[in-house]
Amino acid sequence: MGKFKIRDVVAFIIKKPGKAIRYARFMLQNFLLILYVRLRNYVSSQEKGLVSVITPTCRRLDKLKEAIDSVRRQSYEKWEHIIVSDGYDSEVKEYIKHLEDKRIKYFSTFGINIWGNYQRNYALIHASGEYVLYLDDDNVIFKDALKHMIEGFTSDDIDYVIAPIQYGERVMKPTFDFKHGDIDLLNYMLRRKTVIKIGGQNVHNSADFFLISEVRKISKGNIIDKIIGHHR
Repeated sequence: MGKFKIRDVVAFIIKKPGKAIRYARFMLQNFLLILYVRLRNYVSSQEKGLVSVITPTCRRLDKLKEAIDSVRRQSYEKWEHIIVSDGYDSEVKEYIKHLEDKRIKYFSTFGINIWGNYQRNYALIHASGEYVLYLDDDNVIFKDALKHMIEGFTSDDIDYVIAPIQYGERVMKPTFDFKHGDIDLLNYMLRRKTVIKIGGQNVHNSADFFLISEVRKISKGNIIDKIIGHHR
């Protein structure tokens, strides 16, 4: 079995060397990044009740504007929006500067093009919130989304809250026994300390599923019935 795995990896490298290099770079950089995030978490404080909304982006400012607007319209006002672009993007930086909203922060990483996973992890360096909500740049959250999800943390031992979302033309409404394909990144809010404990997102294109699955193994969660956003 071990030999098969090695042979499989070698075949992948030969067939897709560019992608293999990106994956290797991700794993090395991400290991160091999460190590730094964990060390920083020991010495820095979190702001109680604050939600860190994290958005990776890659050259689609028009969609990103709608995501940002949906955050700025929240009835729950205790939030920060951390936007991290895959490669430097002067248009995004200038747009955020133009908004003159100190709650919205722009950062960039080297270009890696792996589904925004590294950018989501990088945002943890700059996050100050007690909670994390991931919002992709082509999605939106509804006006009371943060309010409803925060209300789902009914006790200190609740580490994640799941809510239904509009997923295209249907409603995605996960239960506690969700399987792959049953849950989206937008469906859940997490305590930041738990995200850091798990190690953020991995290199896989289903990293959103693996993250919440690992959290489910070690934590207690809650489910609310309010639709909080739209995956478009």
